[in-house]
Amino acid sequence: MIWRVRLAPTIVYGDCDARFVSPREVSELEPSLSDACRGAVHIPGEIVVDPWLFPVALAAHAREVAAASGIEGDAIRCGVEADMERSTFDPEEGIWTIETKPTEGGDGRGGTIRARCVVNAAGIDADLIQSGASSGGGGGLPGPSFEARPRRGQYAVFAASPDDGPPNGSVPTRPIQPVPSQFTKGIFVYSTLYDQLVVGPTALDQESRTDDAVDPDVRADLVDHASRVMGDRFDPSRLVGEYVGIRPGTDGRDYQIRLHASSNFVTVGGVRSTGLTASLGVGRHVAR
Repeated sequence: MIWRVRLAPTIVYGDCDARFVSPREVSELEPSLSDACRGAVHIPGEIVVDPWLFPVALAAHAREVAAASGIEGDAIRCGVEADMERSTFDPEEGIWTIETKPTEGGDGRGGTIRARCVVNAAGIDADLIQSGASSGGGGGLPGPSFEARPRRGQYAVFAASPDDGPPNGSVPTRPIQPVPSQFTKGIFVYSTLYDQLVVGPTALDQESRTDDAVDPDVRADLVDHASRVMGDRFDPSRLVGEYVGIRPGTDGRDYQIRLHASSNFVTVGGVRSTGLTASLGVGRHVAR
């Protein structure tokens, strides 16, 4: 019953369906994996989500809620960048006056947004946004209690023909991940909704908040990882794309959610990949 002891934390947190599977069952569940696989933990609730459709759905829902609440105009505004150093907070009125920077192709002037509360969910720049608001007219808002630590994640995308799926088993039907550590969940191998095979992401710290250039050496590491996971069933010649994303890591391990009640300001920083799963809960927590 050792497996129950090792999976006990998972069960405590509600994932009661997780279980160990033998090498034979692994080959039955995922025939695309290498024959060298010695076993796995099967987590039925682990799925792949389209990273674009999910926020689009949230935006559509926000518009519906705004319309039902009688809010005039579009609740979603894109391409507007706040200039927090020029923005001010009136503690007596309890209102922020947020100055925006000129938009590209506009008249060279910014605009103004009035808000009762500011939620700073600026990702990798969340500490800079709070720092700017603090040094400007933030009405006593303190500086950030954390520092951003950019962490790059590189992916490689490979083409998969219609014959690669079940029952032929040339690509996995479930996300395949290594044993995670306290620092990272590791590199995944998974098939997308669009008949592609994706390998990634890596987890490499860097100084730049904007450098998302593809590293050929990292690409080679991803190919090597996929080859070890899938063995001869993986064809590296079918590379069709690659990209890099920058995670909003911080000098703290946990999410950096801070309420500054006297300034009507909430910072929601350090939310990385797990934020997709936690997003509804984080939103509910912040709203309360």
